[in-house]
Amino acid sequence: MEKKAKQNENNTKNSFGIAVLKRSGEINQAVWKWKQNNEYVTEIFKELIASLQADYGVSNTFIKNIQEEFYKLTDEKNKLLVEKDLIQIELHRLLKRAKHKKMKDSNFESLKNKLNLLLETDNIENFFMALNIADFIQRNTKQK
Repeated sequence: MEKKAKQNENNTKNSFGIAVLKRSGEINQAVWKWKQNNEYVTEIFKELIASLQADYGVSNTFIKNIQEEFYKLTDEKNKLLVEKDLIQIELHRLLKRAKHKKMKDSNFESLKNKLNLLLETDNIENFFMALNIADFIQRNTKQK
């Protein structure tokens, strides 16, 4: 992961990598710069995980649905073959469907805007892996 973090999409060393090795043997890994538009990516992850865990947050179904829809629209280097505006619109639609009816609008907008910051990657696979990692963390750290 250290090598991947140092060889991220912009070849800057100011990055971190995170990986999850599941019992099934599946590996999810993502590499990010520490900040996206002056927002720490770790804080974005924290908010996403909290929203997934919250009683009045969002369901993780949007993660599976957005991947299902957009994996088919990538090339062999995991670059989108469609405009990013399209995925932002679809992300908003799927998030809205996954939103609990009691979730505050301000929390929803904040989450949507922060996820849009993560979409500013050239590698959509990295975005999808980040969502999968957040989902894994929320399921395995949820208070019972």
